[in-house]
Amino acid sequence: MKKGILTLLLALTAVCSAWAGAPEKIGGIVKQFRDREGFEVVNMGRFLMGAFRTAIRWDSDMDEEDRAVLDVFRGIKHLTVVDFEDASQADKVRFCRKVERVLGKMELIMEAKDGGETLSVYGIDDGKKLRDIILYSSDGSLISMTGSINVEHIGELIQASK
Repeated sequence: MKKGILTLLLALTAVCSAWAGAPEKIGGIVKQFRDREGFEVVNMGRFLMGAFRTAIRWDSDMDEEDRAVLDVFRGIKHLTVVDFEDASQADKVRFCRKVERVLGKMELIMEAKDGGETLSVYGIDDGKKLRDIILYSSDGSLISMTGSINVEHIGELIQASK
């Protein structure tokens, strides 16, 4: 019995470790490529995210719907945005290969196709929150968010935008 429980715990640990650290791994890949020509990278940590949200809240042109949208992203602690559309083809291929290797170990939450472009959304969905979300398009963009977004708020946003 003890061996069975121990084996189960080890298996669960291995599965969980495959998920853990994906945004950090993506961050490591971004650091490797951020100084290359054609890669535009913006990083916003916890402090900058808080300052950004505070500055936006002071905007007098915001209505209640805008404030509700802002509240959805309250759980995001770190944001990395990468635009690599203008990078050389060789750098794009290397970058995409490394990113896709990490994303292959994550859960694909959603995929949206528009014309020839595909946007994939990866992360951890526990039914109530989406955590460690990565939006990726091999056509030249990547957005990595550490933190969580409440799933019911996303539904409210979709309904409000209709």
